[in-house]
Amino acid sequence: MPAPTITELPTSPSRADDGETFSANADAFLGALPNFRTELNALSDYLEINLPTEAAAAAQSATDQAEIYRDQSKAAAEASGDILIYDDYATANAAVGGLSESQIVEVIADENYDNERTRYRVESSALVFKFIVNAFNNSDFSYLTQDKSLSYWIRRALVADGAIPRAAETLRYDFANRPASSKAGDSIDVTSDITLARASSAWDWGSDGYLKEFTTGNERYAYDPATGRAIGQRFEEQRTNSLLYNRDLSNGVWSGTASYAADAVGLDGVANSAHTVTDSDGAASRNRVQSVSITSNTNPLTGTIYISKDSDQTRFPAFRVSCGVGEQRTVHLNTQTGVATVEAALTTGGSHYVVDRGSYWQVSVTVTNNNGASAAYYIYPARATTAGTANNAATGSCVYDFGGLEQSADYATTPIPTSGSAVTRLAETATSSIGSDLNVSEFAAVIEGTVPASPDDDDIKSFATWESDTNIFIYAYIQSGTIRLNVTDTTNQVLLTQAPLTLTAGAPFKAAIKIKANDFALSVDGQPAAVDTSGSVPVIDTRRIAANASASAYGNTTITRISEHSGPVSTAELEAMSIL
Repeated sequence: MPAPTITELPTSPSRADDGETFSANADAFLGALPNFRTELNALSDYLEINLPTEAAAAAQSATDQAEIYRDQSKAAAEASGDILIYDDYATANAAVGGLSESQIVEVIADENYDNERTRYRVESSALVFKFIVNAFNNSDFSYLTQDKSLSYWIRRALVADGAIPRAAETLRYDFANRPASSKAGDSIDVTSDITLARASSAWDWGSDGYLKEFTTGNERYAYDPATGRAIGQRFEEQRTNSLLYNRDLSNGVWSGTASYAADAVGLDGVANSAHTVTDSDGAASRNRVQSVSITSNTNPLTGTIYISKDSDQTRFPAFRVSCGVGEQRTVHLNTQTGVATVEAALTTGGSHYVVDRGSYWQVSVTVTNNNGASAAYYIYPARATTAGTANNAATGSCVYDFGGLEQSADYATTPIPTSGSAVTRLAETATSSIGSDLNVSEFAAVIEGTVPASPDDDDIKSFATWESDTNIFIYAYIQSGTIRLNVTDTTNQVLLTQAPLTLTAGAPFKAAIKIKANDFALSVDGQPAAVDTSGSVPVIDTRRIAANASASAYGNTTITRISEHSGPVSTAELEAMSIL
């Protein structure tokens, strides 16, 4: 059979094109790629069958030549000396005063360029940007095994090479790297540009991996305690912790026969603030338990326990939440691996999950009430010798801290310390005024953050809103396992929905939206955009972060950064802007 042919691709988009031509060329070019892939696969199959030796030799020759070009390019880039590599731009910029003139600097994840890998050169004691390191460099194609479409990787390559330009950025709120925040090209203090609303204190993990208190009105800039990485600003809805004296097992609200001692370092890094709980009786299962008054309803409630990591697998601590006349659930924790196993004999329903919190495991259990007025919270330091099966012969201890019991909640939020009464942490959101920096009739916005807990449920978890009142808004949020864009004014509604390839609690996401009359689009994590070619743009004057316009649905997550881009944005460019 004759060798299959490959159809020539249409003209690729060029930075020299005007907006309309660029958009048309980009759409035609990307639209031709599925057929190109089919034809290329057919040719590959033909070569594999008919020309194995020649094809292999040709492939090797191409690889060798590519490596020569790579080495030549690398040599040219390094001509002025060794490349200094930094994790992020802020670290590199802080070090620039001690660097030599013409020193080449590489940034692994540059917050100024959507966390791309970038190169700079020191010129007049300042870092001068040179280029984004090509996404396909170093002959490393291992990332192509990721579950991404071909068009995604083509767009990523075009962005890295500058073939798809980024729209002019008119605003950047960078909550993970605050010095990188800007408006209309000028650096700004993001904490001064936004107004935070939270009329209570709150707790979160700091850069040292320990819990710290943020007093009323102070932003919660959060870090991943497992990695120390800045993840952005935390926004959560109002929650109440009904578990009393949650850091004092000696108080009379606790009962049970397990022994305890306040002798361990707690989540906050303070010595003797956490309790070692011990079961030394090889004939019975010992525990500490608290009976908690709850509202009589049929709502879910979530209990949370923090157990210190260790390597002891001769015993398995357990955590149990019971609603009395409702559901109960008991899980055994492997304190080395973080795996939680259900004890079927003490489980009638509910769900659970485990989160790595640095030196502790967070275990959260959700059960549903059945019009009961009380719930029970149990800590078993040594429930089993084999996870999942209770064994009275098990002995040992575990370190406990910062328990919680949140009502009308199907997932946990950050820890809330209590003493003699339940404590409520009030909801938080942030707003800022929209001025001349944004072309409100035609713009794009990019929202980056962390997927909240329970992304598949029906609760709305808000990321950002552009509004003028509660009935007129542009609104991005997660609901039912999808990321959505809702544009509403007094006469119309645009609703776009896109399901990312993965939507896992705790994972990063990046959503880009395009707002223009009769031209709305939403792209998530570099995927083809969902579009709507009808509808008008509402009049807006306020940004609201991590809440909807009526402040009734909150993000319950961290927002890493939000950027705005005024003026025309093509669909191809929007998709490129949403690449993680």
